[in-house]
Amino acid sequence: MNSGSDSELINSAESLDSDDEDMVQRFSFADIARHPLRAARYNTTDIVMIQKALLAGIQAGQKDMVALLLDRGAQPNFYRGRRVAKYLFGLHMLPDYPAPVAPPHFLAVQCGNEELVECLLSRGAEPDRYHASPLYRAVADGRKDIVLMLMQGGATNVESSLKLEAQRGDQSMMESMLEHGARADLCGAAAHHVALRKGDDDMACLLKSKGAPAYYLCEPKDDWDKEEGDGTKPELKLYGCGRGMPQF
Repeated sequence: MNSGSDSELINSAESLDSDDEDMVQRFSFADIARHPLRAARYNTTDIVMIQKALLAGIQAGQKDMVALLLDRGAQPNFYRGRRVAKYLFGLHMLPDYPAPVAPPHFLAVQCGNEELVECLLSRGAEPDRYHASPLYRAVADGRKDIVLMLMQGGATNVESSLKLEAQRGDQSMMESMLEHGARADLCGAAAHHVALRKGDDDMACLLKSKGAPAYYLCEPKDDWDKEEGDGTKPELKLYGCGRGMPQF
C-alpha cells in the first residue's frame, strides 16, 4: 500500500516549510501534506482511502472500527475543503465546487452519534478547524448534549449558531450555550439583531444581559432572517472578517 511513486506529492516549500500558517491552511492539500502516514511513505491515494474508511466507520456507527482506524493512523482532523482562516482585515470570497466529503467530526455530529463525537474529541478533533461547522449542525438538529460536548471540547466559533437559535426562537439552547462559555459580547450581535427584528423580547433581553451589542442595519427580511447553513453546501459566500464576525 505504501510503496510506489505519488503523482500528488506536495512541494515542501509550498506547504510543510511555509512560515505563513494561514496561507498553508487555505489549501485543501494541507491535511495530506501533514498526515502522519506521510512519514511512513504512504501516498496520497492510500491516505485518502484510509480516511474514507474512517468516514465509512463513522457513518455505520462502528465505534470499534473507528477506534482501530485511529490507532492505525487515520486522523480525526482531515478535510480537503475550506478551513477556518482567520484574517484581520478585508473581505474574502472563496468557493467550494463541488462540495468535498465532510470532515470526520462533522459527520459524527451529522449522524447524531454522541459516542463517536466524544471519541473523536478525545483523539484530538478540533471543532472549529474547518468551515463545515459541527456546532452549527448540532444546534440545527437540536442536540443539546452534543452542543455541550463540542463547547467543552473547544468550540468557540459560535456566531452563526447563536444567530440560528435566535432565528428559531430556541431560548433553551441559547441559554445553554451562554451558560457554557459562548461569548455574547463578542459573537452575539447578529443574534441580538435577529431577536430585535423578530420582536422576541425575551431572547433580546437575554442576549443584552450577556453583553451582546446592538446594531441596526437596513436589511430586507430575506437577508437578516436567512439561515446561514453549516458550511457544507457548495456555494460562494462573502464574509466581513473581524473579531466576533463570520470567518471562512
